[in-house]
Amino acid sequence: MFLYVCGYLDNKVRIFELNRKTNGPVHILNNHNARVTCIKFSKDYKFLFTCDADGVIHHYQRNCHRVDCVDMTEDTNDTQMKIEDDKNKNVPDISAKKAFPFDLLYTVQDQMDEIVDIDTNQTLDMYVTLSRDGTIALRCMRTSHLWQHFMLISKQEKDGQEKVITDYQLIFGQVNALKLSLHGYIIVVGKSPMREVARYLIYSLNGDLLRMVEEFLEIKSVFLNTREDWLIIAMNFTNEK
Repeated sequence: MFLYVCGYLDNKVRIFELNRKTNGPVHILNNHNARVTCIKFSKDYKFLFTCDADGVIHHYQRNCHRVDCVDMTEDTNDTQMKIEDDKNKNVPDISAKKAFPFDLLYTVQDQMDEIVDIDTNQTLDMYVTLSRDGTIALRCMRTSHLWQHFMLISKQEKDGQEKVITDYQLIFGQVNALKLSLHGYIIVVGKSPMREVARYLIYSLNGDLLRMVEEFLEIKSVFLNTREDWLIIAMNFTNEK
């Protein structure tokens, strides 16, 4: 079973199956009370996280012990062969059912503002969220236990003096990506609201600002090679103002 999940402004999460010929969702989650802002699967598809504009996180875990659940990581041809074998053994066809193969484990409600992005790291057993108020939170991927949280900060040099900025709206007008690297670096990439520049900040897991880079470029795409900790950013040149 190959699923893709979409969040909507009507506070619902819709799950679609790529192998089905119908256009409609196979399942709808109604757990959120605000618009869904970001969704993330863990790398092994064991966990699913959905976040909303109220700062609520819903933490799901895959449950493949049910009879109405097909492993999402299985190959399509292998799954079809199993279904044919089950038909010959008079076992009900589980592909026709629409059960969502995830159970809601935890609901996290301690964020004070809209969550704008989320990323997971299976090796570190962590996931990280960034809220609109500038809060970065690190949690355990299995339990959603809060491990660390700190405020987003940046630095700006003006008139020869370095100034620390803590206001999210002054640091980023738009966040393009939040990444949690293999070796524990938190990377936030976005656009500065005051100038037409791309800004990316690198933090340690303890919240220390390790590096800040500004480029007069327009960000198009961001990719993190988790094996080597290479950050790849596709940009377009813009005119410096």
